[in-house]
Amino acid sequence: MQLTTVGLMITLALRLLVVPLTAEAQPAGCAQDFPTEASLQAARTAIVAGGTDVALSPSGCLRYKRVFSGSILTREETRFDGQLVSAWDHAIQPLATFPSPFPPLPFMVASSSGIRDNDLDGFSELRSTIVRLIPLSTAGARQIHFQVEELAPGSQTVVQRRSSLYPGDGTVHVTVEAIVTGMLQVVRKFVAPANIKVATTSAGTRCNLSGPEMIVPCPGDLLTKVESIILTVGVNGGSCLRTAGLSAEADNVAQVASTLASSRDIILQCERGDTDRLAGINTSQVKDPMSPVLIAINLDCWDNASNSDREIIIFHELLHTLDNTFELQGWDHDPSLENLAENNNDRYRELDRIGACNSLCNNPSTTQCECATCLGKKACDAPCNSKAACFTSQIGGWCDCPNAKPPKHEWYDSINACAGACPSGTGCAFVLCKPEMNACK
Repeated sequence: MQLTTVGLMITLALRLLVVPLTAEAQPAGCAQDFPTEASLQAARTAIVAGGTDVALSPSGCLRYKRVFSGSILTREETRFDGQLVSAWDHAIQPLATFPSPFPPLPFMVASSSGIRDNDLDGFSELRSTIVRLIPLSTAGARQIHFQVEELAPGSQTVVQRRSSLYPGDGTVHVTVEAIVTGMLQVVRKFVAPANIKVATTSAGTRCNLSGPEMIVPCPGDLLTKVESIILTVGVNGGSCLRTAGLSAEADNVAQVASTLASSRDIILQCERGDTDRLAGINTSQVKDPMSPVLIAINLDCWDNASNSDREIIIFHELLHTLDNTFELQGWDHDPSLENLAENNNDRYRELDRIGACNSLCNNPSTTQCECATCLGKKACDAPCNSKAACFTSQIGGWCDCPNAKPPKHEWYDSINACAGACPSGTGCAFVLCKPEMNACK
């Protein structure tokens, strides 16, 4: 389904960037004013009705504000107790052409720039930009470029940058830059599918899919059920993340839940057969506040799944709405781990942040390594050291050589095997392996 018409892209209202609040930063009287299912439903209703100043929490400490120029949304703000904590500014240019890597075709350009103050200290630690190229001819494809930068509070210099280019061919081209020997340098490059999947739940549930893959009509009540689960996940998943110390992520999940099906359309694609996934989503859509969100659901799994498994599936997809640099991974799946995901899902969840956080919130047997990957800690640090033992004592690592042709981005189960193989190839002679970040085995 092509969702590229100019009218649709202009008139769709937008989701929030993130509303990050820590317990220490919350003003007196608002410290426990967290979103509930009722408050998110009320917010969703208010947004549908055209509200421009909407309470997201029961007492209204957390608010979503938007500004229009005529019928065009130009700015969104999130405020806590009146204080600005995040904002998006949106602009539309009628005609433009761009140099490589974009083709020399005329495009309508819709851009957004965002800021986020994680700790309400008046400094925005994260800066985001989105540029959407909407073709004005049938020869072009809609293209999107995302960029997220992390800034150092003192110097206000960029310490990490993650750029994702969606050229419109079903792939995403990712470039990660980080500080190396005092300078911002490219440390990772790879190409991955834009469409991502949930192959198993964090509790290990996997469907035995068989038969030809096919797209089928969705049941008439499925959208209503999915919308209800999204609200439940926005509250329960958000509460889990907040308890774990991920307040920024918790509020973002809750707020996306309130804007989905109100200012952002949900489009369901129902499937049957061996699709190799319980559900799926397109990262360019879910991360783009000007786009509706298409969620693919395999009915052969969904029809027989428990309510908890359905919530786990939707929580997985909502986690993809998060965005920050977070070391080198961000909140996307790493294509170098695809083989591990297919053959050793327990180990995969210890390395994939989406799977790790989903397990932390839904799996009573969460391991120390899953906890560490979710929270950005070491497995032997609190609170992770109280969890079950990691699935293996072996330390693995990544080989990243962005100067290779094509760029090298490979995972090795053994850091020793990685160290032996990584320096081979043109431009990789002095490349060192990066061990898995949570290891203290």
